[in-house]
Amino acid sequence: MRIPRWPALVLLFAAAVGLVLFDRRDPTPERSELTVESTPPLPVAAGSGARASTWYCAGGTGVEGGAADHTVVVVNPSAEIVSGTIEVFGTEILDDASPIYLEPIEEPIEIAPQSSISIRLGDISAAAHVAALVEVASGSVVVEHAVAGPTGTDQAPCASSASDGWYFPAGSTSRDARQVISVFNPFPDDAVVDVTFATDDGNRAPQRFDGVPVPAGTLVPLDVTEVVARWDQLSLAVETRVGRVVADRLVTYDGTTGLTGLTLASGVPRAAPVWVFAAGIAAQGVSQSYAIYNPSPDQPAEVDLEIRLDSPETNGAVEPFELTIPPRRRIVVAVNRDEVHPVSGTVTVDTDTRVPPDIGHSVTVRSFNGVPVAVEQLTTSIDGTGDVALGVASVLGAPATATSMVLALGPAPRRHSLALVNPSFSTIARVNVSLVVDGEITPLDGFDDIEIGPQRRLEIPDLAAVADAEPTLVLIEASSGVVAQLVEGQPGALGLRSSIGIPVGGEVEIPELFG
Repeated sequence: MRIPRWPALVLLFAAAVGLVLFDRRDPTPERSELTVESTPPLPVAAGSGARASTWYCAGGTGVEGGAADHTVVVVNPSAEIVSGTIEVFGTEILDDASPIYLEPIEEPIEIAPQSSISIRLGDISAAAHVAALVEVASGSVVVEHAVAGPTGTDQAPCASSASDGWYFPAGSTSRDARQVISVFNPFPDDAVVDVTFATDDGNRAPQRFDGVPVPAGTLVPLDVTEVVARWDQLSLAVETRVGRVVADRLVTYDGTTGLTGLTLASGVPRAAPVWVFAAGIAAQGVSQSYAIYNPSPDQPAEVDLEIRLDSPETNGAVEPFELTIPPRRRIVVAVNRDEVHPVSGTVTVDTDTRVPPDIGHSVTVRSFNGVPVAVEQLTTSIDGTGDVALGVASVLGAPATATSMVLALGPAPRRHSLALVNPSFSTIARVNVSLVVDGEITPLDGFDDIEIGPQRRLEIPDLAAVADAEPTLVLIEASSGVVAQLVEGQPGALGLRSSIGIPVGGEVEIPELFG
């Protein structure tokens, strides 16, 4: 166990203050007034005390039969009707020509209480690449976006703020993969971005991605695969010289080397000292890895990755992995890795000798020397076992706990597995899980006022089976901060998805760094 260091404590305090400032800022700022200092490290809805909110959904396609047909899902967990607008930005890419930025199209939207609506962006602007800006008269609304194509489906939260930097720990440019970064600037001022990469061979800054202009009110798609060498896994950073943007990543795997899937993810808008994952899987046919990226230009990050097994009194403990990650570099920790799981060979730590098979677990990554990091979990399934679908899913961890969260579920028929973890070293969390079915909120039988002890985890393997219905939303209320993670899919069908619960009001706090 490392001896605590003061810089880490200072960073913890500063990060917590940043979240408080975000929660108290004017809920209806002008777009040009959003400051980088107020950027939270994860999507957040301010809650019922805010008069309005804005969400940014950058990555996807709008043409029929596209690789990632883009749909925006607007979720209203409140008891009131919510109105707003959706503005769709389209971009056409022509061979050997500059992109054509289409005029944005705005339409009104209305969401009934305790329900959601899905809006296919191609029905508004049938462009090759489409993004959306959603503005609603409520602080309780949560916005996600879904993509679907020949290689699978995925769904992820949209961004709730812009930033001057976005970090993607676990991308791929392997022979069977195509990676596209969507850089979205809906603001009235132009932006300029640099895109850099961390690979097994070190840092890369391709000239083509040096000083990329992102004009005001446009979406700029960047096909990484055309420029960067082939790597099974790599990290990248999108950082602005001028302005602020939102960035999403799409990766498609075409099956030529055994893996078929489609993943959608927003980047990390701000690195953080702690990242928590509730859904650790060690099932047959399922592999997971954790890519840890250090975006600091000059400071190494001293990191522990801790795997905490369910029922440790029976299953025992796993010795933490102590890692030193150089500036602008990455390390991957792999769990139960199979031959098709995309990880880089020279910077990968395997846990197969430490993690017993078929034992669920949570994973926590902590930086102890004051250098924040970004962490992403990659899950792959090569057969129908393990109660998950064939395919691949990527998800950023939770850099903060919350006492009130919402998770939007994908369309039926799907199997929804929910995991909750209490990262506290000392506080018991009492949790209520409710489902929304046909617009009605119903407490989940057996999971109301349930106790989760310190450093313990709770898993509900099949929400629909427990509820005897097909829910559309999951609502979570807790007496102290927890992390919720959803894994869903249909066994035997393409389309694996994993997502972290989005805080809606309540208390949002950085998890404890030391026990």
